[in-house]
Formats: sequence, structure tokens, C-alpha cells
Amino acid sequence: MALSEEERATVLSMGRNVVSSIALNYRIDHRLSDQAKGELVIRFKTQGVPLFSTLANGIINYQYREQEALELDINCTINEGDQISMTAELDESNEVALSSKLEKYNTTVANVNAVATELLQSMFNGATIDAIKADEVDLFLAYYDALMAKLVEGISGGSMPNDTTQTDSVLLVQKELIIEVLQYYKGEVNFWLENNGKESLEEVVLSRLMEIPDCLPGDEGKMQAVLVNIDEYLEGPEVLLNMVKENDANKEVIEEIVVQLNGKSSPYRSEITQEEWNSLLEMLCPYLVDDEERPELVTIEPITDTQFAAGIDDDKLKITYSIKTTDKYPLQFAKIEIYKNDSTLAYVNSEIIEIGEDKTFEWDGKLNQGNNAGKYIRYDDKEFTIKVLASVASDFSTPFESTTSGRVHKYADEWNDASDDIKARIVIKSAPGVTSKFEYYNLLRPQMVVKIAIENLDESGPLGYLDKNDTTFMFLGREINVHKNYQPIITDIENSIIQNNDFAYYKNKVKTIGSKTIRYMNHSPVVSDHSYGFALDIDYANNPQISKEQNLFLKIVTNTDFWFKNLSVTDMKNASNKFKKNINSASLTSIIEGFNFIKTYSNGEQAIFNTLSIIDGQIKIEGDPIYTDYISIFQRSSYLVNDLWFKGKVTDEILTELREDIPMRCNSNIEKVDILIDKVSRYRNLLDYGYKKAYSMSINFNEEYVYLNNYLSTVKVALEKYKKALNLIINEIEETKEDGYSPASFNISFDCQVVDNFDGSKINDFTIFTDRINEILIHGKMGMTFDSYVDWLNKPATKTGLTHLGNTGFFNIENKLVNYFLDSQKINWGGNWNTIRDWMHFQPIDTYLKFD
Repeated sequence: MALSEEERATVLSMGRNVVSSIALNYRIDHRLSDQAKGELVIRFKTQGVPLFSTLANGIINYQYREQEALELDINCTINEGDQISMTAELDESNEVALSSKLEKYNTTVANVNAVATELLQSMFNGATIDAIKADEVDLFLAYYDALMAKLVEGISGGSMPNDTTQTDSVLLVQKELIIEVLQYYKGEVNFWLENNGKESLEEVVLSRLMEIPDCLPGDEGKMQAVLVNIDEYLEGPEVLLNMVKENDANKEVIEEIVVQLNGKSSPYRSEITQEEWNSLLEMLCPYLVDDEERPELVTIEPITDTQFAAGIDDDKLKITYSIKTTDKYPLQFAKIEIYKNDSTLAYVNSEIIEIGEDKTFEWDGKLNQGNNAGKYIRYDDKEFTIKVLASVASDFSTPFESTTSGRVHKYADEWNDASDDIKARIVIKSAPGVTSKFEYYNLLRPQMVVKIAIENLDESGPLGYLDKNDTTFMFLGREINVHKNYQPIITDIENSIIQNNDFAYYKNKVKTIGSKTIRYMNHSPVVSDHSYGFALDIDYANNPQISKEQNLFLKIVTNTDFWFKNLSVTDMKNASNKFKKNINSASLTSIIEGFNFIKTYSNGEQAIFNTLSIIDGQIKIEGDPIYTDYISIFQRSSYLVNDLWFKGKVTDEILTELREDIPMRCNSNIEKVDILIDKVSRYRNLLDYGYKKAYSMSINFNEEYVYLNNYLSTVKVALEKYKKALNLIINEIEETKEDGYSPASFNISFDCQVVDNFDGSKINDFTIFTDRINEILIHGKMGMTFDSYVDWLNKPATKTGLTHLGNTGFFNIENKLVNYFLDSQKINWGGNWNTIRDWMHFQPIDTYLKFD
């Protein structure tokens, strides 16, 4: 297709040595692009008459300056008739490069020379110089098109490379669309730079300036930078095209537009709608403008979870991140990568993670990359790197990313490396709220490290130590697991049983044997020796461990002291039988009722019996003055009436004493008597409804109870006699106030006696008993008040436990079997412990409790 008159005039007017002419924006540019398939480019050099070579070489070199070209020497001669004769041959100065280029097209130098010369001669031989110059540009393009067509179609059996497909044509159109948009923006930017800031601009110029796309910066320096970017993209439009198409939405728009352009020639702006053109402008503009700096679109919150237990209890590491998108960077692909501390990629999530703000990804710690795939990240990997990446492209080219670091729980490796058998022996006890075995192990571990001793441990920790030192064997016909250093002791004890012909008996008698369980003690956050394999529990169902509170209760019921007392095996067995005999549901209820009564009537005081004033003589101290005053009142009243009244010596002063002072003294003593009677009644209630029930006095202290009961009854009778006698005196004096009173005599005969002394020796055993209970309560190992102990008694779990002890007893292992263990001189028996008695428990004494 020939150039238009306007295009030709433009090219020629700018001179043949000016390459960046407007003509490149139009047909010449597109014609060359259209024909230059397969990267085959030819430059022209002329010998002889300089016809179109300069202009042609400029156009070709501008458009394809980055490509290696074949150089074709054109030889022009003019004969006498002013006609031109032309031949063409390839420049063979770089023979290696030339051969490589031609080999791609399955052709040779001779073939190209023949075709180029034949074509020249057919088009130009016989033409005049003036004729050629008149239509120089069109003639050149015609020759170029024809030569390229010949070479593309193949010469001497040659052909184009096999990768030339319809896709190449589509991509070519896409690039041409990009070039058109770039040329548009270049024109707009140049226009702005030329006119911005000028005064007295014409309205049409002002209007065009107002229509400059908003996406352009509007700053001269930044506009110059945009212009530089445009020129760079014009040299390689495929770079910009690929960037734009990383956005799937952009890619879809471009492909839809190109489908409409099938079979149409460039320029394409006139072939598409204004809306489509605007979408192309909007799409490319962000890539032309330099960012102040690349925006931070991906962030990740620092990991604060230092307790991440990878591979344990379904624990997950929560990774919180945010991914923002912009028009320029419409991020739509995101992933998480995790690297070990040696920068080795260890994990990549299998599915695209969610895009948005404040999103969370949970990772279980399992690796899926490299040799460790399927294993869990370890603490000994130290800090690992967590990276969140997001991109507009699925291949994550030029991604936005953010990193942070994480760490595995410091004891996770110990847990994951330990055997399942060892971990199965962990039993959660004495740790309210703890439900995870791993969490429980972390509570136990500090004590275990101290007990085992650091010199006996390696990187596998206490669990690894237990794995290495565990041994399994048979004892009394049952499989047990203990520390390897405990086995010889147990084996020796069994040999003694065998030698005494008791093996078969105890094999049948002993129902259960508990050995290694990793836990706290039952009633204390102290790691049990069972954890290390240094303890056995014999018949644990019928020989329960006794808590410190239960220990005191055994004293209350049996009057056998288990608190820091050395008892024989026989004494303990007798106490167990007595407890079983005396405790049932009814008797336990009665005991607890007694304690509740004492607590209620003690007004919060420590209600131990020896604090009662009856014992320390306070009642007698308060009662004796009443008796003495009664005698004094009686004698004085009798004197005033019998001696003075009958002798006519009554005076007003005497009457005042008789009728006012003496009744006042009587009433005062009656009040004191009432107070003492109330106190005695209260003590009587405390005795009958409190102490008698609480301390089973009818069983353990019956004589003491009888004495206390009789004494309180006697005191109450004496006090009631005081009160009655004093009231009689008052009544007799009242009669003297009657008219015509003439007393025969004032003689009150009443058998009042002084309050008896309290004989403390009569309840000495009970006093010692109550003193001991008080001593145990305030002991540092117990640390309870009377009231708090009563509260413990009232707990449902306490009642259930004590009732069970009443049904079974607390020490049911046969004495002889216990002695087999004790006679070895190597066993520490829980039945001999000071506070928490544990009759089922047998462990080595410290001398034989060796961890090395």
C-alpha cells in the first residue's frame, strides 16, 4: 500500500538523514513491522548512485536497532541511456554470524543474492534516476516488501522457522496497540511540556491541556520522566505488554479487543470504540508514571507465639497478614513460604491464600519441601523465616512481600522425639485446667531436670532419659516398667518371696501393681517418683493414699496418731480395722454434724475443748463470789429483821438498807447466776451435740464424757439453788412493806453449796487428744484453721472419700508382704511417711535412688 501524499511529503521534508520522523508513527512503521516476521531484517548499503539507501537504512535501523540484521550491498550503475542497472549481494564480512542467520531459514548466501538481484532487476532495471526519485519511498517499500515476502515464503526449498503461528500474529497486533497508546501519550506529554506555564494560550490549546489524562503527574520533572519511560517502552513494547497482561483483567480486555481486529490493518484506533480506547489508556497509564517509591502492599504481623508446638496436640501457628491491591498493582495471587534458619525453603502452602486485610493463615508446622518433607519444623532449627508474597501474576514475578520470624516451643523436639510408649505414661494429675499432656510435661519438666541432674541429660531431655533407662520385666506374675536401677532391688525381693514359698500366694493375692506413670503426686504439685520408674503401687485400689486432711481424720476416729509418728505395721493395721468398723454413712454424718455444731457455737473462735472456761476453772471463779455474797446477804437480812425489828430499833436508814440495798444486791447476783447458767447450758450443748459427736466420745472417751456431763449438771443445779435462794430473800423483804407487818422470824433454810472444783485429771486423755488436734491443724504442713477443716469435711468429695475408706479400710496389704519389702533395707515405704500416708507405695531409699 502506497504512502499518502501527506505522509510522503512529511518524510521527504524532514530529510533523509532524520530517522525519528512522523512517518515512523504511521504506515512505514507498521508496514515494516508487518513484514519483519521471524526476526529477519535486512539493512541496505549502496555502491554507486545514492538512491534511497540513506532513508531506507534509517527507517530499518530505527525500527530494528536491537536486532542482528543481514546487510545487503546494492550496486547501482547508469548506462549511456541514463538507465539504471542493479545487482545485490550479502555482506560476508562476518561469515560465522551470516551462516548462523541463514541456517535458520535453510538457505544460502548464493540463494539470497540471486533472489535479491533478480528482484532488483525486475523492479528497477531500465528505470531512470528521476523516475525512481519521484516515488522513492514507495518504491523502496515495495522492494523491501517483495524481498521479505520471498525470503519468508522460502527460497531454494527453504522455509520459515516452525514457531511462526497464528499466536505470533495476535501478539503482533497486541504490540501495535501498545505502540499506538504510547504514541498517543507521547504526543500528549510533549504538548503539555510545550504549552504548560505559557500565557495567553488559545482556547483550543487550553481546552486540550484540560483534557490531558488525570493519571499523568502534572509536574514538569515528572512529565519528563514519563517521556523517558515512553521512549524506553517504544523500543521494547513487548516488555510493557507483558507487565500489563500480568493482570488477568487487563489481559482479558486486550484479547477481546484484538479479536475484533482480526483481518484489519493498523492503525487500529479507528477500528475500536472510544470506550475500548479509553480502557487501553487507563490500563497503561500507571506503568508510565514513576512511583515515589514502591508501595508497601504486603505486611505481616510479628509472631508473638513462642509456645508453638509443631506437630503436638494439633497446635497451629497463626500467621496474620494483610495484602492490599491498587489499580496499578491488582494483586490476585498470594502464598506463604517458610525458610529454615539456614535459608533452606521448607514449606510452601499448596493453595493460594486469601487476599485482604487482617487475614489469618494457620500452619501446623509440617514441612513439604526438600528432604524433610512430611516432618515438623524443629526448635533446633532456631528462628525460621515466614514470608508472605503477593503478585499480579501466577508465577509470582516481581512479587510484593513481607517477612517475620517464628520459633518452635523449646521443648517440642523433646516431645516429638520421645517414644509413644513413654508419652502414653503421662497422666494428668494435680494440675487444674491442664488438658494437654505436652502442657503438663512442661509443668513437670523443671523438677525432673533437677531430680535427674543435668549431667545425666542430653538434648533429648527428661523424656529421652526415661526412654533410655526404662526396663520392662515380670514381678509377682505381672509386667511392670521401672528404672533399670530399680529392677535389681525388686528382683531380690521377689526372690525372697519365692524362697519362703509365698510366691504363688501373693501372685494370686495381689490384684494390681502400678509402676511408671509420669505425673505429679496425687495431692501435691511435686513430681512423683513413679515418673522416673522408681516406685511401685501394690494393690492401689484397696490401699489408697491418705491426704493430710484425711490423716487428721484418722486420728479423730481411731485416736491413732499418724501425724509425724512412727507406728508399727501392726498398729497401722489395727487402726485401719477400727476405722472400717466405726465409719459408715450414718456415723460419718453424725461426726460432721458435731463439727458443724462446734463451728456454729464457737463464734469464729478456735473451738478446741481445752479453751472452755469450765476446764480452766473460770466457772468456779465466777460462781464462788456469788455464793459468798449470798451468805452475806442472808446474814444481814436476818439480822435486820430478827434482831432490830423485834426490838423496835428500826430506823429509816435500816429500812432503806433492807428494802432497797439488799434487793439490789440480790438482783445483781441473780443476773450473774443467769449468765453462768446460760454458759453452762451452752457448754452442755457443745458437749452433747458437738464434741460427743465430732470426736466419737462414746467410743473413744466415754469416761471423760460422763465426767464432763455430770460436772456440768452439778454446776447447773448449784447455780439454780443460788438463784432460788436470792429470790426468796427478795420476796421476804417485799412482805415487810405490807401494813401491819409483824414478822415472826426471818429464817430461810436452803441448801446452797459452793460450786465444786473441776478435776482436770478426769479428762486428761481427752485434753491431750484435743491439744494434739489443735497442734496438727496449725502445723506448717497442714496450715488450716478449725473452721477451714470443717469446711473441708462438708465437701461432697470428702464425704465420698471418707465413706469409701470406711467401707474398705485404708491399709489392706498383708503385713508379711510389707515386711518382705522393708526387710530388704532398701525400700522407703509410703506407709511410714509423716503426713500423707501411702500404704501402697514402695520406692528405693535415697541411697539406691540413683539416676546415673
